Amino acid sequence: MLFSPPLFLSNGLLMTLYAAFRSSKTWEKTLRETEPKYQKVVFTEGEVPLFAWMAIPENPKGTIIGTYGITGSLDNQWFLKILGRKAYHQNYAVILFDWRAHG
Repeated sequence: MLFSPPLFLSNGLLMTLYAAFRSSKTWEKTLRETEPKYQKVVFTEGEVPLFAWMAIPENPKGTIIGTYGITGSLDNQWFLKILGRKAYHQNYAVILFDWRAHG
């Protein structure tokens, strides 16, 4: 028996358009997890400062690092916000890096 996905799941262009124009506006309604209380931090060990948001629960079982850097800001990176919420509520520390203007 072969699996045949619905049309919108078998077409990469349709999936991209759905994510860009629909999911980006409705994603918060699909989650139960609340946003963690992020601390804004600046890492200065390198040649240029690196900005990040960090949320660490008590006794985390690991650390999840999310990064982006093409356009926008951490405020509008909804994929990273979903990752952060899911990871934090499963007891992982979360660091979301902002790599814009770093080459």
